[in-house]
Amino acid sequence: MIDYAKIFKQALHLLAGNKFFWGLGLFLAWGSVVNQLSYQLDWNDSASHLSAPQDNFIWLALAGIVVIVILVMMFFRCRTAIILATKARMENKPTGFGQSFRQARVFYDRVFGVAFYTMLILLAAGIILFGPVLYLHSVNLSGRAAILGILALVIVVPLAIIASLINNLAPMFIVFYNMKIREAVSITFDMIKKSWPVLLVFSIWLAIIATAAEYILVLIWDSWVVFSRPLFYNAGGFHLSIVSAALGAIMIIALIILTGAIAAYQQICWTLLFSEMVRPEKIEEKEVLPASEAVQGG
Repeated sequence: MIDYAKIFKQALHLLAGNKFFWGLGLFLAWGSVVNQLSYQLDWNDSASHLSAPQDNFIWLALAGIVVIVILVMMFFRCRTAIILATKARMENKPTGFGQSFRQARVFYDRVFGVAFYTMLILLAAGIILFGPVLYLHSVNLSGRAAILGILALVIVVPLAIIASLINNLAPMFIVFYNMKIREAVSITFDMIKKSWPVLLVFSIWLAIIATAAEYILVLIWDSWVVFSRPLFYNAGGFHLSIVSAALGAIMIIALIILTGAIAAYQQICWTLLFSEMVRPEKIEEKEVLPASEAVQGG
C-alpha cells in the first residue's frame, strides 16, 4: 500500500532542503507564470500601445518561435534534471543545479520524445473522433452530434489520462534504467494496467495540492495589489512611484520563483512515487538506503 502522505512530506523536505530545485522548476512553470501574469495584467490596453510595424511582423514571429523552442527544450532538460537530482538525493549522493543539468543532456531528448509521441496520438484520436461531430454540427444535426460527442469523450478522456500517466512515469524508466522510448512506454503501459487505481488517486491528490498552492499565490498577489495601489496613489510623489514599481517587480519575481517551486515539487513527488512502486527485484550485496532515510539524511 502506497503511503501518499509520506511521499508528499518527503517531497516537501527535499524541496525545502535543496533550493536548486526551485531554479530547475522555473523552466517547468513558465506556462503557468505566463497564465498568471496575463490574468493580472490588462493586455488589451497594452496591445493598443505596442503594435509592431508590419515589416517587423515576420521577424517577431520567427523570434517568438525560437524562444518557444528554447523554452520547450529547457522544460524537458530541467524536468529530467529534477528526476536525476531527486534520485541522487534519495541515494544520498551529492548533486546540484549544474551537475543534474549536465547529466540531463543524456536523457532529455528521449523524455521529450515520450511527450511528443503521446501528443501526436492524442491529436490523431481527437481528429478522428471529433471530426464527425463537427461535421454533423455543421449540417445542423445537433442531436446526433451531441450523442457522438459524448461517445467520443468516453474514449478520449481515458486516453488522455493514460497519456498523462505515461508522460509522468515513462521518463523515470528512461532516467533510472536508461531505456529507449518504446521500451519505456511499453513497460509504463503495463504498470498503468496493473496499478491504475493507485496512480489515479495519487494524481488527484497531487493536483489538489498544486492547485491549492497556486490559488494561494494568486490570492497573495491580489491582496498585495488591492492594498498597495491606494497607498501609493494617495501618497503621491515620484519617489513613491519608483518604490511601487520596485515592489511590484519583487512581487512578480517572487511569484515566478514560487510557481517554479510548485512545479518542481510535483516532479519530485512523481519521482518518489516511482521509486516506491518500482524496486529492483534483486538487491546487491550493499543494501540500498531506503527513500525515507535518504531524504531525512539529505
